Amino acid sequence: MKIIFIADVFADEIPGGGELVNQEVIKHLCAAGHTVEQIKSQDVTADYINRKNNEGYKFILGNFLALSADSVRSIITTEYIVYEHDHKYITTRDPSQFKDYLVPKEHLINDFFYNHAKAVLCQSKGHADIVAKNLPNAN
Repeated sequence: MKIIFIADVFADEIPGGGELVNQEVIKHLCAAGHTVEQIKSQDVTADYINRKNNEGYKFILGNFLALSADSVRSIITTEYIVYEHDHKYITTRDPSQFKDYLVPKEHLINDFFYNHAKAVLCQSKGHADIVAKNLPNAN
């Protein structure tokens, strides 16, 4: 499979938690025989997405805060996976401040992006339970 891995930054730039997890995912995908191209979200354009989609690439988004609105509109028409790190569907990115981790609708953002994804991958069962509770239409 041919994969484009999109992230705001990569581990060689900032060795943060999400970046190191992304690096491990990329390493394992390559070891499994997949072709993985990395691109920073701010460098992604709608034309790039359309071209890579036409070439048969699938997309994994490790982080996506720097994606342009045009890129978001293009990517939701493709097969993509969100590798969820830090609750980017919540304005505060912290579900623990809400009773039972249930986030009021006025604090939900990017839900359309999660809901259009082929899958939303979480890093633990607890993480997945919180995402499912707040984004019941996400896969």
